[in-house]
Amino acid sequence: MKTRSVRWLLAPVTQWRVHRLMADQGHSIPYEAAWTLVRLGQKPEELPFAQAAWRQAAAQGISRSPEGMQ
Repeated sequence: MKTRSVRWLLAPVTQWRVHRLMADQGHSIPYEAAWTLVRLGQKPEELPFAQAAWRQAAAQGISRSPEGMQ
């Protein structure tokens, strides 16, 4: 199952907010960045998890973090 599908099942309100943020931004913001921004806005205590994901993505050469938040 794809990440987006799992997130719709496990966190529908968060996913709806991500969808709205992306629509408001004209889809110029990447999905992972939008998810991270919305999620950290709701639950700032999850920052260590987001940072770990950014580090892992950077080590793999994948840009997942919002610009300036690495």
